[in-house]
Amino acid sequence: MSTPILNQLNLVVQDMEKSIAFYRLIGVDIPESAIWRTSTGAHHVQVRMPSGFELELDSPARPRSTTPDGAQAATPAAAS
Repeated sequence: MSTPILNQLNLVVQDMEKSIAFYRLIGVDIPESAIWRTSTGAHHVQVRMPSGFELELDSPARPRSTTPDGAQAATPAAAS
């Protein structure tokens, strides 16, 4: 049996601005270009670490909105 490798973590956060500030405070480089913002605020952050690990943050509204490239995001039935 192979050992699983964790290469991505996606967290839904209640307060995106505070979460961005926290991760920056502990040394995660989050450039503004990594933050997807709309008129209602920040909804998605995607950061690749030097090791290749990817951290993503989403607002609670993000799964029900569109993706950064404009496509309709998939919404799990349980969240509808």
